Amino acid sequence: MVPLIPARLRPGDEIRIVSPSSSLAHIGGMQANLAAKTRLEKIRFHGHFWPTHR
Repeated sequence: MVPLIPARLRPGDEIRIVSPSSSLAHIGGMQANLAAKTRLEKIRFHGHFWPTHR
C-alpha cells in the first residue's frame, strides 16, 4: 500500500479544531480555547471549531 501524503498547508487554508468527544467545556470552554484560533489566524490560517454533538 502506498502512503497518502497530503499537500502542505498554505496561508489561507482552513484548519478544523476538534474538541474531545465529551465536551469543549471540559478543557476550558469556548472562550478559553479561542487562543488556538487566534494563533492560527496570526499565521494566516482559518481556524474553525468543529462542534461536538453529545
